[in-house]
Amino acid sequence: MALCAVAVVGTAATLACAPAAADPPPPAAAASPAAVPQPSPSSLPVPVAPAPAPAPVKPAFSLNGHIVSEFAANASGGIPLGGTAVDRGTALSTEVGLGFDADIGRLTGSGAGIVHALVTTRFGSNLSSTAVGNQVSVQEIYGDGQTTRITFFDYEQKLLHDKLDVELGKINEQNDFIAGSTYWGGNLYCFYQNNNICGTPAGIPNNNGITPGGSAGYNYYPSSMLGVRLKASPNKNFYVEAAVLQADPIVNTYHGGGYLGLYGSTGAELPFEVGLTLRNRAGDQIGDVRAGAYYNTSNVRDFSAYESGFAIAGNASNAAGLASNAAAIASLPETYVRGQSGADIQLDHLIEGDSGAGKRGTAVFVAAEYSDPNTALISTYVDGGIVRHGTLATRPLDTLAIGFAEMNFNPRLQQLQLALRGAGYVVPYNGSESVVELNYGWQAAKWLVVRPGMQYVLNPKGEETNPQAGLTVPGNALVFGLATDVTF
Repeated sequence: MALCAVAVVGTAATLACAPAAADPPPPAAAASPAAVPQPSPSSLPVPVAPAPAPAPVKPAFSLNGHIVSEFAANASGGIPLGGTAVDRGTALSTEVGLGFDADIGRLTGSGAGIVHALVTTRFGSNLSSTAVGNQVSVQEIYGDGQTTRITFFDYEQKLLHDKLDVELGKINEQNDFIAGSTYWGGNLYCFYQNNNICGTPAGIPNNNGITPGGSAGYNYYPSSMLGVRLKASPNKNFYVEAAVLQADPIVNTYHGGGYLGLYGSTGAELPFEVGLTLRNRAGDQIGDVRAGAYYNTSNVRDFSAYESGFAIAGNASNAAGLASNAAAIASLPETYVRGQSGADIQLDHLIEGDSGAGKRGTAVFVAAEYSDPNTALISTYVDGGIVRHGTLATRPLDTLAIGFAEMNFNPRLQQLQLALRGAGYVVPYNGSESVVELNYGWQAAKWLVVRPGMQYVLNPKGEETNPQAGLTVPGNALVFGLATDVTF
């Protein structure tokens, strides 16, 4: 603002203004801090997932072993083969196994393969033969001779960048043919105690096993035969395999389980199988489809040989009936047939969760088998089941399983039985046998599984009501079981 003063000089007045002082400058704006450069989105670091833990490397040489025991008790039904009344019996069977895997290539620094070996011994009793009277054991660990044997002793070599797998030596056929798929690190079929389901569907082994005057063809666990097996896998989702194996009907009975020779062989077992693995987009297994067939070159008794295995259970007091039954069997001619054959199909699928080891999930399976009625005991067979692995979030390794099986005895055998009845003989009539099993597998420790369960056997040995001479037949049997599996 200008400051002015008025001065009077004579008559004139003069207005003088002093120059105004300059207005103070406005206050300087506060200096802003230097701008911090911000990274562009493209320059931000990308989060990296932690690397998965490396898979454990199996030692070049490792020992393995197991002790499996199965207890069974008959709560109702069934008839002992030599008794006159229902026997509320019990039985306990056990298997002890010790084996090794030796990776010769890693041990020697060469391209050699792996030697696999397992020796097992079985002992105990069988409830099916003492108190139930059915065809296939309610304790899968019982059977094929209670003895010590070489279960397998073979050499495996992978070729052509692992697309061809060759195995030779004393081979267990069940490891490769009509075997269960691997779910949660184990055999899907072996979450059961009944021998119809566990290990392999029981139709073909009952037809192509050690039959009266027949051959030992399909060598299911724990037996083995000399031979060679080839398996081609062009990719991880498909395989085709075949084998040539010794057929020896007396390998366990007379030779003992450690015999490694060919004496007593009756021919060759020729199994064949193709398989397709189904996977999700992540590459995880979610199912399998497998189909196979076999031909055994042995000269064997025809189906009539099996009649001697149906010596009217539970009628020891009926001397006349048993004598007539024995006479009927003696009247049968010994007819031989060249070759045994059959076919199978197996399907399984993961319907929920994950199939990896230690994961929780649910899987279903079904299998069917057909065998040539010229030589078969069981012409058609079907089984199936559902397994839940990881019953609760707090029990990720426990299992809940339900399964069923039905075997239909050879219609030609039934026709023979009717003809014998028409001729006045007292003989049984065998239709079909079924079983249902429910169990719970408790993973008590890393090395111990305890599996309580129950089985219901319908129409044991397929024997239907026999009106002849007041004979009785086995009744439906309720069986309780308890299995323990120790692995090391």
